[in-house]
Amino acid sequence: MTGIRRATLLWLLFFCLVPPITALAVDDCATRVEQLEQKNARLHKQLRQVKRELAKEQTEEQEAGWPQVLGGIGIIFGLSGVAMMVSAKRKSP
Repeated sequence: MTGIRRATLLWLLFFCLVPPITALAVDDCATRVEQLEQKNARLHKQLRQVKRELAKEQTEEQEAGWPQVLGGIGIIFGLSGVAMMVSAKRKSP
């Protein structure tokens, strides 16, 4: 085979094979993008669930229960008692 024939044959093979290779690459990219979008959607769903659970726990922590209410009343009575004691000591000679 002469050099011109070989070059022509290689040129022809190259240009005949390039479009299927690029089409395959585009399909591969589209498939990869679709996979990444699906993974992103799953992660977004999981993140929303975690955020919801965290918000629920924070609201439960902020709610005052009976122990907190009774503790607050106890502090008020205790401070009132200390104030009465100091006031009584000032009045007595």
